[in-house]
Amino acid sequence: MSKVSILGSDISVYDLDETVEKLRELAESGGRHYVCVSNVHTVVMGTEDRAFAEVTNAASLATADGVPLIWASKVLGGPAIHGRASGPDIMARILRDPASRHLRHYFYGSTPEVLERLREQLAPILDEKQLAGFCSPPKRPAHTPLTALDADELADCRRIDEAAPHIVWVGLGAPKQEVWMYRARPHLNAPVLVGVGAAFDFLAGNKKRAPLWMQKSGLEWAYRFLQEPKRLASRYLKTNPVFVAEVAKQAIWGRIK
Repeated sequence: MSKVSILGSDISVYDLDETVEKLRELAESGGRHYVCVSNVHTVVMGTEDRAFAEVTNAASLATADGVPLIWASKVLGGPAIHGRASGPDIMARILRDPASRHLRHYFYGSTPEVLERLREQLAPILDEKQLAGFCSPPKRPAHTPLTALDADELADCRRIDEAAPHIVWVGLGAPKQEVWMYRARPHLNAPVLVGVGAAFDFLAGNKKRAPLWMQKSGLEWAYRFLQEPKRLASRYLKTNPVFVAEVAKQAIWGRIK
């Protein structure tokens, strides 16, 4: 089994190495796929909004970005997640992967300034042929998964198709990027779309990631909270306790049954 259900969200069991291999296969497949990077926030969001859970569950891959999901997979007794696969790590590995040098990449999201810095950072490792394009879309209202693309979004899709990428990296933040990928997927010829959240900022050098020991011990969320307390306070203070409580409840209920 390649996925495990955590509070109703289907999470891929693959670690980073396995995810990179699977993603490369999807990019070479010629099909139409999208990949979500799941964490405590998106899983709890899925318990409150089943339409959002259906979006992430329909993804070809939904990787585990966070040690808490690995812990939950073991506590709940299903297939254990092999390891963490975060958005920044997936993106960095694919872009530097010698076996992926033939792939073309498009970057959709963030701000023009971040995209320009990202282009500068990627220039030494990717040639112009691999950099299919960059687009910073205007801020748009949140949409439901069933909302049709508007004229501006369809125009974005046409520009992406004209660039002919294998992978479209989407940095709109959750839940916007997941919903956009779901809505845009039928309109794009690129084999795979990948929602990577703040990865553009990290790879551009605009934000620092937590030290490796914090990442491995599941404390990257605390490091990010210290960086952006106002933006992340409500997310972490609400979702983390809910996640632990719901996993414990599901584990106890599973043993009783």
